[in-house]
Amino acid sequence: MTVNFELSLYQCPEFCASAPFQMDCRGSVDPKDLRARFRTPVECDWAWMAKFDHEFVGREALEKEIASPKRKLVTLEFNADDLADVYRSQFTDEPYKYMDMPCADPQPAGGHQDYVTDAEGNVIGISADPTYSSHFHTMISHAILDVEKIEEGKEVLVQWGDCGKRIKNLRATIAKFPYIHGVMDNRDYDVSTCPSGLVQRKLSFG
Repeated sequence: MTVNFELSLYQCPEFCASAPFQMDCRGSVDPKDLRARFRTPVECDWAWMAKFDHEFVGREALEKEIASPKRKLVTLEFNADDLADVYRSQFTDEPYKYMDMPCADPQPAGGHQDYVTDAEGNVIGISADPTYSSHFHTMISHAILDVEKIEEGKEVLVQWGDCGKRIKNLRATIAKFPYIHGVMDNRDYDVSTCPSGLVQRKLSFG
């Protein structure tokens, strides 16, 4: 939150009037498209935490989305040659938007969102702020893509740049989320088996 996406509270005029920081809409996504900068729990891969044994605000909408999700969270791996073109352009009279490292657009970054398209130029999702992984030696980002367009290993295009300015189509490959390979995957680890270091003592009073 505030890194890969922003608070939907920015849709509320009262919040915006008192917010300590205003949302800075950057990236190739049209600044007027606020929805592209927000995420639903399903788009964040949080649906597994949903419990429908009580009433809460947004329950009906969440149930509908879980039953028929439109977009899903994936990882994108950026093409190194295309990234090199971005840096090479800095030494020309027409540079592309600079891509900082390790975070492509420094904080606050949640307002930075780029369109993801297929080879034909159809928008199929949104890529959040690219980040360099020194462990995997690659630039990656979280992206929400149309469910029917997701195919691990498939190449897509990320429109790098700011809306209305020079755009560079960066090739990127769809990878799984969470982005775990070659390291320990502890998502299903039973934490109850971990020693807590606490000793239970029977207390008496009086």
